[in-house]
Amino acid sequence: MIVVAVLVLAAVIALVIAVVVEGGEAVTVEALGSSVHTTVLGVFAAGLVAGLVLVGALALLAFGVRQVQARRREIDYLRKKIAEHERADEPDAQGEGPVSEPSASSWVPERGPVRRSAPSTSPEPLRR
Repeated sequence: MIVVAVLVLAAVIALVIAVVVEGGEAVTVEALGSSVHTTVLGVFAAGLVAGLVLVGALALLAFGVRQVQARRREIDYLRKKIAEHERADEPDAQGEGPVSEPSASSWVPERGPVRRSAPSTSPEPLRR
């Protein structure tokens, strides 16, 4: 995999050098009913900027999806804990008091490492 990445990187570097050296030729780009007169280097730069914007948008999308998944997991975890607590508060078969007193450890999750993809200024979530 590393070899393939190095080969692709070398090809990209060679392409960039070729465009910069030979990119002075004038071209006309026609799109959406208008035409723009530029050089090959200008077209290459526009494509490069568009590609970077695309990569940034995909990174933001992936970050958002991870945040939503983490939030859903936390909500499911909390709903499960609430249901366990409510079941523990139900009276037993004779109608007397709760079946058992829930311990503090059932509500206080164990502290473990929190995985975050980026620093956050929001309050810390409950830890499992």
